[in-house]
Amino acid sequence: MKVTIFILLTLLSFCTQARDMPSFEMMNNTAGSFFIGSPSIKYGYFIYTDNNKSYLVLQTLVTYNSNEPVWEYTDFIQISKHEEPYRLILSACELDGEIDDTIAAIVNIAGKKVSSDVLQAWALNTEKKRIQEIPTTGISCVND
Repeated sequence: MKVTIFILLTLLSFCTQARDMPSFEMMNNTAGSFFIGSPSIKYGYFIYTDNNKSYLVLQTLVTYNSNEPVWEYTDFIQISKHEEPYRLILSACELDGEIDDTIAAIVNIAGKKVSSDVLQAWALNTEKKRIQEIPTTGISCVND
């Protein structure tokens, strides 16, 4: 009974999120794309901006069609507005000194090559294929 309720709640959550998910087919509003899971890439982040709203979107590799990857949009979160010198950094962060390309963070980059002044951070939960907010302690990111 508990398993059935959990599955129903999970499906309801996913369907609600899918209903609320903006249409990302118009890729001309995409600010960048970064892939996670090298060397066998399975996930990607990109930033989508529409009507003064920005989203961090997770895409998951589904299959290959004639050697071309086929991706599906798995999750998204709306990114809070931030002003310079803060910038959203994708796949160029460390957690406690270890490279973690699943981290996306809003970081103060003011004249720094590496910064640990992190406003907000997220990471990919590969089991759930979801973007989850994480604590900013121990995170540093490279300003490319």
